[in-house]
Amino acid sequence: MSVLTIESVEVNLITTSATAVTNMIFRVLLDIARERGLSSSYLADLREVIQKGLFTWLSEEALKFLRFEVSFPNSNKALEVFELHFEYIANGSRELQKPNIQRLHEFCSQLAALPQGVQYVIKVHNESWASQVEGWVPTTFKEVDGDSRDLEGGGFAYGSIAASVSYRGSKW
Repeated sequence: MSVLTIESVEVNLITTSATAVTNMIFRVLLDIARERGLSSSYLADLREVIQKGLFTWLSEEALKFLRFEVSFPNSNKALEVFELHFEYIANGSRELQKPNIQRLHEFCSQLAALPQGVQYVIKVHNESWASQVEGWVPTTFKEVDGDSRDLEGGGFAYGSIAASVSYRGSKW
């Protein structure tokens, strides 16, 4: 007697993409903080909340952009922002395009040192129908003077999600 066993493993590309891109986003955020001379404590302390939100919204294809916003605590203007913009691709590739951390380092090394006393926050802009995630609250974006510059070669992607990185900074 012979028995035919067929095993099938099906991986949801959206879920896999969301996991991989969430991890890459977190790596980029940690590197931006380090390269700008900022503490990683904010990211470390809120890691679970940040990652839960990113994974949820990337899985829903609801995350439009994420903003790393640097300002003085009581100011209504940002000194600089790094934005990660997301694109959702119907027939995504299984090819992993990692963030170019060296390119990010080179870019940040050309920026003026930040003044003492600045802080940063992570903010997101989602589709109106995106799920609510515990720990995330509605917010507004601080204005920042200055032109936006793309970080050429700073993007990353996996599966059905691609991200590009831009920077805008004011003079201080």
